[in-house]
Amino acid sequence: MRTFSLSLAALALLAPDVALACGGMFCDAAAPVDQAAERIFFFFEPDTDDDGLGLLTTEVQISYVGESAGFAWVVPVPAEPDIFLSNDAMFTAVANNTTPVYALVTQATGSLQLGCATENALSGDFDSAEDGGNGVSVVSSEAVGPYDTVTLQAENADRLVTWLQDEGYAVPDGLELSLAPYVAAGQYFVALKLQSDKESGDIAPIGMTYPAAAASIPIQLTAIAAVDDMPIEVFVYGPARAVPDNYLHVQINDAAINWYDGADNYRDVVGNAVDEAGGQAFATDFSGTAAGSVLSLPSLDLDQMRGQPAPTSWLETIVFSGITASTQLTNLMLELVPPPDGVDPLDFLSCPTCYDVDSADWDPQVATDRFEADVLDVMEGQQDRMEAAPWLTRLFTTMDAAEMTADPVFVFNRDVEQEISATRTATSVERQSAFSGEALSRTLVLADARSIVVPDASDFDALTTLASPAALVIEDYSSKGEPEAVADFTEAAAADAEAFNAGCSDTAAVGVPVLLLAAGILRRRRTG
Repeated sequence: MRTFSLSLAALALLAPDVALACGGMFCDAAAPVDQAAERIFFFFEPDTDDDGLGLLTTEVQISYVGESAGFAWVVPVPAEPDIFLSNDAMFTAVANNTTPVYALVTQATGSLQLGCATENALSGDFDSAEDGGNGVSVVSSEAVGPYDTVTLQAENADRLVTWLQDEGYAVPDGLELSLAPYVAAGQYFVALKLQSDKESGDIAPIGMTYPAAAASIPIQLTAIAAVDDMPIEVFVYGPARAVPDNYLHVQINDAAINWYDGADNYRDVVGNAVDEAGGQAFATDFSGTAAGSVLSLPSLDLDQMRGQPAPTSWLETIVFSGITASTQLTNLMLELVPPPDGVDPLDFLSCPTCYDVDSADWDPQVATDRFEADVLDVMEGQQDRMEAAPWLTRLFTTMDAAEMTADPVFVFNRDVEQEISATRTATSVERQSAFSGEALSRTLVLADARSIVVPDASDFDALTTLASPAALVIEDYSSKGEPEAVADFTEAAAADAEAFNAGCSDTAAVGVPVLLLAAGILRRRRTG
């Protein structure tokens, strides 16, 4: 279990975040926000009513830099959702616990010769299912955390965009083409904007619960604001391992990983593997039993906090409680107990009682109620959802906007290998000098038993000739049975390693015919 105390994690929480979103997020009508990544959680409760639908909870991490009036977020969903406020704590904790780790174990010898990844009340601005004759029906509207939210249905995409713009949602012209497939499918649309008294720093993750047959990402709408090779991290909680149903799956070539430099090219290797699979594929970062208590929720005496007369002492109770840190918690603490003028927020949170704070307007009852509703209750809901699901799968891909032509769907498959560790290992066997301990030669031994000699013990760049193909196996999964092999380069990769070790001059050409064959196979990829 990995937790963070506020005193240690405050610096990271106060730093600017990477832009993360799902659906369509826009800056203003002229310039869409570049989405540097997407991180989305799915919690799926299987069908219990024999209607083919389960209950899906989706939580999306949103980060945005810009004027608060320029923020808008629109996402299609298959049914009317219940909308609630989420929290960064879960995203950080689970991501840290499941990030792929490439561990290189060194074995040294002196003799071996080796050779050559709170719902508030209704705002009342709209009547349920209102249709003002403009082809847009307002199903519901409510204030959720810092957001004004509205759930809509529309007869056509043009009218939907016009309605959103007229109501102050900063969506760009030209969005109609991306919205049209969802309008035609009769989907609902959830739109968010910040309340008039909120700033962009108040933006928090959002959650939605609705009936659905499977988890799916509205990637076609994401294409509006996607950057090149945008990383997408998907976390699916459910009864078994989750697999992409209408996208391919790749097993990456471990020889392409930069083992000797911290595997810092992992995302690039996955991106190359996905491109080799035609641009629509995922790799599995982790699959295993859902980690139990990944959030630290200490037992705080809320009654005692409600009677705390000193705001800094009240704040220190939280800071040193061991609660999992989050942007929302940091923002709330600084809002309720602002630091004195000129004091750095990080210094203040590190030792609140080291400073004098005006307590004239301090109300510990109001502050504790806010802390309980906005932080504790939200985190407890996240913890309950994680503990209710027996299995967690983390998948990763990178995509360009041009590749976002079909929404990826994820299903559960009990027939395939269920456990995939986030830790991958290889061994570096070194022949060292008996006098200086310096490595005279190295051999990299991968988990699939490939042994690759490093020609120069101090230069590993030569290994890049074995980095292609990046996808060792390309396969097609469904909800039942073993995957269908689309392309398998395992034997070719082993032959490449043998030729490389023997010093063959044509090693780099070995994989070319195989890749050309794969291009032909991929045209016959299952789409159903």
